[in-house]
Amino acid sequence: MISSAARQVREPSLLAAVAFVALLGACAHAGVTAKEQEGAEVHNDLGVTAFQNGHYQEAMQEFMAALAANPDFPLAHEGMGVIYMYYWTGARMADAKKEFRKAVALDPHYADAWNNLGTIYAAEGDLKNAQEAFEKALGEPFYKTPWVAQTNLGWVVHLEGDTEHGKMLLRQALVTNQYYCMAHKLLARVFGDEGKTDAADGEWELFAQNCPKDPEAAFHKASILMKHGDSAHAGRWFRTCAAATGDQTPMANDCRTALLSLPPEAVAPEISPLRASQDMEAGSNAKTPQAPPAPRADANASSTEAPR
Repeated sequence: MISSAARQVREPSLLAAVAFVALLGACAHAGVTAKEQEGAEVHNDLGVTAFQNGHYQEAMQEFMAALAANPDFPLAHEGMGVIYMYYWTGARMADAKKEFRKAVALDPHYADAWNNLGTIYAAEGDLKNAQEAFEKALGEPFYKTPWVAQTNLGWVVHLEGDTEHGKMLLRQALVTNQYYCMAHKLLARVFGDEGKTDAADGEWELFAQNCPKDPEAAFHKASILMKHGDSAHAGRWFRTCAAATGDQTPMANDCRTALLSLPPEAVAPEISPLRASQDMEAGSNAKTPQAPPAPRADANASSTEAPR
């Protein structure tokens, strides 16, 4: 009845670590005065705040101001790279790669920049360099969110043909952070590639439980409910998918097609998908998912407060 939207979303689906924190001693450029370095740090922090608030042009201006004060400031180079990735949605990947490479050249221990560089390589199909970059990130003992690079590495290893190793890495990421949605999502895709439908459905369920507003999570949750004949709850999840996804995307079209095939009472907006999920799981003692720690932007922290 429904074409597989999951198969139409086959981009690498890796996660860039959108966070900016301090590195050892702020890495002052030769000839940069203490006052100039302080200004660079202030502009960088303002760029972080602007980015987190969705003001990408303002963030870019602040990162550029930080680099004008200190051209060798790794945090600002990573900030520029993330802006190129997200604000231009892939149109300036070459610029993003250049910034991430500059960041790790200036500080080879910058784990987040290594992870972000790996996502660029993976998007380009350069799986060998992607794997090396993710391994560099994981080699840093103070990396605060290793499950991010571990998940990305697991997916790349799977794409390279070593599926068992890839699944092991994805499971290890979930041991570290059981609520990490991307690991559940990619593990579901791996099981799907293997034809292990029940195992894939289990991971899609966990993905939807932890990230109920994600359109792909909503799509697969609805599809699973349809398998069990629960069109009422499925309709609400399909509505979430159709509303959260862009009008012209294949997934949005699949969700709208599914809604048209359901009886009218199945799509009545009486309860939210999150409430529906809670209704389906009533009586369980499952712990409420907790989000990973929020990004930090303290430009004066020591290197023991590792890059995120």
